[in-house]
Amino acid sequence: MLAGAITKFYETLRWPRWQDDLAALNLADGLHLYPPPFTTEGKDVATVSKGTVPMRELIGVHNTFMDQLGSGQGVPDPWSAAT
Repeated sequence: MLAGAITKFYETLRWPRWQDDLAALNLADGLHLYPPPFTTEGKDVATVSKGTVPMRELIGVHNTFMDQLGSGQGVPDPWSAAT
């Protein structure tokens, strides 16, 4: 990771001005990409729709995808106790 591996790992998930888009988020928000990057239509993240959503909602959407794909393992929702 110290030699730049993390930069290479996320390389396909970056678009022009991605840093500006992410800097505008607060800690309780995430960036929803549609179509998702794991789909054929969402592979080019520069062209997909992007929107700010509450992190709780974003985790819920990704957990639903995990269930539909048969993984059965999602991400715990630490924000659920906050409401």
